[in-house]
Amino acid sequence: MKKFKNIFTICFLSFFSFANKIMAATPCKTVVGGRITQFIIDLFDTIKWVALVLGIALGMLDFFKAITGGKDDALAKAAQRFAKRMIAIVILFILPVLLNWILEISGVDHGGTCLE
Repeated sequence: MKKFKNIFTICFLSFFSFANKIMAATPCKTVVGGRITQFIIDLFDTIKWVALVLGIALGMLDFFKAITGGKDDALAKAAQRFAKRMIAIVILFILPVLLNWILEISGVDHGGTCLE
């Protein structure tokens, strides 16, 4: 079993080393094509804005239910759910910037991402 783990580790590392050499400084548009890259960017932008609208709408619905309901702790629970949704949406919006920053400080020559 140990031999299998060692072989798997060597194959795994060599694959990523090979992939890194191929992808080094290769722009995303070169790898997947300009139209597909634009589609990915548009799709991710659409997902971000739909998530924002959906998060606000669900938050309003939760607060409405909490206010009209008779439970004491319902408003606090609705506020917690809304805060968690907003944190997730903020992370979704800053994800491309965060990924580029992490790749830059790690010294990986990534050639840009498809989400720029």
